[in-house]
Amino acid sequence: MEDAVKKAEEMETRIQAFQSAVQNTRRQLTSVEWDVVELSTWERLKPSASEPVVEVVEEVIHQLSGSLQTLTRLSHDLEQAVETIDDIPTSPRLNEDAKTALPNKLRTLRVYIEKYIKSSIAFANSYRTLVDSLSKVDARISEKEYLSKYTSLDVCRLNSEEWTSLRDEIQDELSVCLQLEQDLRDEKFETKFSALRGRFDDFLASLRAIVATSTSQCSATRLFEAQILRLTEMLQVCTKTVTNLRDDLDAQLRKGDLYHDVLNSCQSRLDEIEADLVGTLDSATLRGDMKIWLADTQDLVCKVTAIESHLCDFQTKDLESLVLAAQSSDEFLPLSTQALQDRWSELVTRAINARAAAESSLSVIQDATEAFKDMISWIGEAQERLNSICVKSIESPGSFDVEINEPGFLIDSWSGFVETRSSRLSKLTKLHEEAVSRRAAILSTTEGLGKLKGPSPPRADPSAIRAMELELADAYADLMERCQTVLSGEQEVLKGT
Repeated sequence: MEDAVKKAEEMETRIQAFQSAVQNTRRQLTSVEWDVVELSTWERLKPSASEPVVEVVEEVIHQLSGSLQTLTRLSHDLEQAVETIDDIPTSPRLNEDAKTALPNKLRTLRVYIEKYIKSSIAFANSYRTLVDSLSKVDARISEKEYLSKYTSLDVCRLNSEEWTSLRDEIQDELSVCLQLEQDLRDEKFETKFSALRGRFDDFLASLRAIVATSTSQCSATRLFEAQILRLTEMLQVCTKTVTNLRDDLDAQLRKGDLYHDVLNSCQSRLDEIEADLVGTLDSATLRGDMKIWLADTQDLVCKVTAIESHLCDFQTKDLESLVLAAQSSDEFLPLSTQALQDRWSELVTRAINARAAAESSLSVIQDATEAFKDMISWIGEAQERLNSICVKSIESPGSFDVEINEPGFLIDSWSGFVETRSSRLSKLTKLHEEAVSRRAAILSTTEGLGKLKGPSPPRADPSAIRAMELELADAYADLMERCQTVLSGEQEVLKGT
């Protein structure tokens, strides 16, 4: 009996201790939640707008680390309390709180705090990187205040030596400004600001998870937004200052460099036109099938005509601008303008001569190619005529396989045979004489082809001309050889009769 009473009292004591532990955990968790909310929103610290953001973040993280330690302790104590009543029946609600509800709240709050700390560290790192980069650029820009002495001068009142000296100085300073602009681009501030805003969005998300209400008016949000705005304005001021300095220096250079800029532009334009003309003429080689040579030459005429048009446009636009610039100040160099005019006139003459040569080549090409085709065609026809003459066989009367002793019949047979052979010989002789008479035309055609390799574009590819000459010579030689062979054979036959 006494053992049962003692066991009941012990069980009651353990249940009460368990209830006390659960209630204590619940109270401390609520306290930690409030602490975390006040810390994460910075309402407890109440930092001023001038207070360094990174230091405030570090202090908040330090204090939140203490809250994480408290949560660890509460979780451990709760686990131990649950272990003490594993063999004792307890209230289902109390059991639910101890084993499920409170552990879930402790884990959830821990996760929220860890995400908050992680997002705060990420924001602080991005913020620190951006501030360091902007501060360095701002310091470099502040060192350039002395540039006003260059941008306030009236460079039109300076003589040539003064302008040359000042121009070098302005050029050096302009290079510095351009480098500053490049550095601003290389720093990729837009990317850094985008990263910072992304970190800020992550921070707001982790903060909303903790407070479960709007975060727009809390100290942390207001201070972060104010700092982002300040850095944005700082970047805008830096960018505008550098741009203004560069524009002012560049304007001074443009005033002094007007003539030389126009002169260089004209020279570059003439270089392009000359390179176009040289390239067009150098590439004007007749290759491939001679059927396209006339079209290629006509295309060359069109290209050179277009270059002449460019030279005309150059005169009415570029050259006139240069003349106006040369007349606008005594410091400009009229001799340079005259030299450019002379060069332009020389290019015009070259273009006109090239077009005239190409146009005259049209008839030369047409005559040469037509003559070549005519010769090849005639040789082919002559070969066919020779074939038609030789294709008919003429049998000798001595080959007749009959026994006829009448003298009259034999006389008539041999007479017809000789007459037929004589007729063939006459045709062969005529064809041979005609072929011989064509020798001068063959030579003339070859000379015409050779002219296409002349010095003025379009020039025919020597290998193409050589191939055509060999084709014509071989075809003619083959015809002459066949004619001579067949003619000699026919003459021998007639001698034997």
